[in-house]
Amino acid sequence: MEYTYSCLEDYDMAIDDFILEHETFPIIEKDEEHLCAYCSSKSAYRLSLVKPVEKDQ
Repeated sequence: MEYTYSCLEDYDMAIDDFILEHETFPIIEKDEEHLCAYCSSKSAYRLSLVKPVEKDQ
């Protein structure tokens, strides 16, 4: 699964870039254990793409 980590200051830019890239809204979770993808500060959020659930056939 692909994640984008963002600090509080770059949060808006991260959401905009995510929507442009994936054409859908991200799942947003608190995450303070990684680095921001934009400025390398401590992250505040993790943005991820929801994968569709596979059904048994």
